Amino acid sequence: MIPLILDGLVIVLLVATIVYCALLNRRLGAMRRNEDELQLLIASFNQATARAEAGIGALKKAAEGVRESLHSEVEDAKALYDELSFMLERGDALAERMGGRISEARNELPQTDGDTSSPSAEYQEESKLDASADEDEESFRSRAEQELLKTLGMTR
Repeated sequence: MIPLILDGLVIVLLVATIVYCALLNRRLGAMRRNEDELQLLIASFNQATARAEAGIGALKKAAEGVRESLHSEVEDAKALYDELSFMLERGDALAERMGGRISEARNELPQTDGDTSSPSAEYQEESKLDASADEDEESFRSRAEQELLKTLGMTR
């Protein structure tokens, strides 16, 4: 009888082992299926990472291009600013000189009492002043242009 009890105990243990193996087999199968899904997920993540890296590279190149373009435009703007500042200073100097000459010319005009001066004489005096101012402006302009070209040549 003892051998029969031992055989029964072995049978019960074997059945328990078979049930446990069946459960373990199901879990391993589920893990294998999930492993395939996990591999697909990893592959998809790698592709997304590669696309993101390529996008970052393209974005860096675009940003560099924009930076160079802006740098070029800023340099051009600085040159124009300098040129306009120079022209403005020269224009102010010319206006001051012309104003001074006009004042001198007005002071040199004979002072008359009342309205006895002829309009044609005033017109002739004004046209003489305008002509001398135009000549000064042309000589000034040529000097100013020469100085500007010289300055621009040094900056390049």
